Amino acid sequence: MLIDFTPADYPRLIRWIDNAELNLLWGGPTYAFPITLAQISEHLANPQFVPYLFEHQGDIVGFVELSQVEPHHSRLCRVFIDPAYRGRGLARTMLQAAIRQAVERFKAQAVSLSLSVFIPKIIRVAGRRRRSESPGAYSSK
Repeated sequence: MLIDFTPADYPRLIRWIDNAELNLLWGGPTYAFPITLAQISEHLANPQFVPYLFEHQGDIVGFVELSQVEPHHSRLCRVFIDPAYRGRGLARTMLQAAIRQAVERFKAQAVSLSLSVFIPKIIRVAGRRRRSESPGAYSSK
């Protein structure tokens, strides 16, 4: 289930994103490595971005951010599953929950997936089709 990502959770995200390469793969140019509390606060001060943690069987196992691109269009950004929980299908479950959240909370009619680099596995996990090379090029339509 998705739960709100609060300032108390910032240290967890900083621990997860523990090297410069991962930082770039996960967040693109949004954050400089090492990520700081101030960077997270500054980024999330923009109401366009709505972050969530993903809880599974009482454990916090992932992070996903919804970006409100325009009315009725949400974008999934900065998707992460704790390495200790990978390989269990949790990314798919988390992305499905995030898509439901986009539809229910933001009345999204389109949900796209933003990737800083092409990662075929996450596209398969999301169960979506590639639209183009532009940001947010993966769609749930």
